[in-house]
Amino acid sequence: MNILVQDLKAGFVVKEDVCSQDGHIIMPKGMKITKHRIQVLRAFLIKEIQVQKRTSLSNQEEEINELYESIENYNAFVDQYKKVIERYKKIFQEW
Repeated sequence: MNILVQDLKAGFVVKEDVCSQDGHIIMPKGMKITKHRIQVLRAFLIKEIQVQKRTSLSNQEEEINELYESIENYNAFVDQYKKVIERYKKIFQEW
């Protein structure tokens, strides 16, 4: 079945290879969808993909996905923090 990327949930399985606009495979057939992989699809501006019925993720897989998201959020925070510090240093030096 075809499903919009915005409606994807972790646990779906890719039914057909998903290719970028230039023809490179982004996700091969049979790959399980995770929250991170949904973000990858959005980054490549993929609108919809073919998926098989949703399978349930094991607790361990769900924990790994949550940990990965936490790490991504932390890294984004650190990057933003460093940018703000650099701007502050620049303003301070201009005084």
